[in-house]
Order: sequence, then C-alpha cells, then structure tokens
Amino acid sequence: MSPTGLLVDLDGVLVNSLAAVVRAWKWWAPQHGLDPAAFINAHGRTTREAIVELAPRLDPDLEAALAEDRQMIDTAGVVALPGAMSLLRLAQPLAIVTSSTRRVALARLRAAGLAMPKVVISAESVGRSKPDPGPCLLAAARLGLEPSDCIVFDDSPAGIQGGKAAGMAVVRVATTVSPGALEGADLIVRDLSEYLQLTDALPRTAGE
Repeated sequence: MSPTGLLVDLDGVLVNSLAAVVRAWKWWAPQHGLDPAAFINAHGRTTREAIVELAPRLDPDLEAALAEDRQMIDTAGVVALPGAMSLLRLAQPLAIVTSSTRRVALARLRAAGLAMPKVVISAESVGRSKPDPGPCLLAAARLGLEPSDCIVFDDSPAGIQGGKAAGMAVVRVATTVSPGALEGADLIVRDLSEYLQLTDALPRTAGE
C-alpha cells in the first residue's frame, strides 16, 4: 500500500505572509497608476498571471520580477502558521505546491523558520498554475505516488479546484478565506494544527 502524500500550499497554509504581500503590492501598483487592492485579492495566482490579467499593457516578466524582488527583501511579519512545523516533520512524503516563485518561497520559509522539503512545485515548475491540476499532478509524480494517494492542503478556491481536478482528496485550511467562500473540500480545518489533532495516528519521525 502506497504512503499518503501531502501536497501543501505555502501562503496561508504553512506561513502567514499576507502583510508582506500587501506591502509589496502597495509599493508596486501605484508606480503604474493601479489600485493595489485588485492585486492583493488575486489570491492563489502567480504574480505574473495577476499582472497579465490586471495590467495587460505592462511587461509581465519584468514587472513580476520587480514585485517578487520586493517580496524577497521584505519578509517582516512572515511567520509559521499553527501546525506548519509539525506537518513538515511528518514521515509522510510531502511537497510544497505554491503559486509563488521558488526564490520567494525559500525567502518566506527561512523567515518563518521552516525547512524547505525536497519537492517544491513553484510558479516556474509548470505552464499553468492553480486551478489547473498540473501542479498537483507534477508534485505527485515527483513523490512517486498516484494522485489518488495524495491529500492537498490549500486555503484558496483555485487550490481546492486544482486538487479536485487532479483526483485528490482536499483539506481546506480556513485561514485566509471566509468559510462560505470555498466549496468542494473533503475536510475543513481551522489550521494545520487542527488537522494534526484529528489525525494523530499518522506516523511521525523519530523523536517527535
């Protein structure tokens, strides 16, 4: 029997990075005469996708790089969410599946005092991000598991839709989205600590 793979979103699930994200968009958007609120609310999409959709006249590669540079430099207030460290220490195969770039993901994990797992599916890893099932399917393949052997942890509608489209069980982590805003999850938890309390029979690493 295959082990259960854990496919975990980063922002809003492992770390609280909202303040840093807000500051980055408030710095970037006014330079182009844009309302930062529209970008702040583009939760679950890559920086490049948000710029393509909301500011199509701009060079998305250049501007995404500038916005991400800001997010790498400014990690003040980025902290681990409850249960994040314990989940990353489980003996289960685990991958981070994020719409952030790898460099931003690494900066936020470091700021939060969390280790980066061996498998990280980031914005550069796939052609299309959530809600496309591609990121989750690639994570499962990198872990050597079938999609049906994986559980997705996400807080955004796009992440939940992507997990279900990939044929996976989905745990909705209700940290950043109002309870009625996300549909289709198999389980709803307040945060990862609540999930761990519900599943305390999961095997853990030695010494835990």
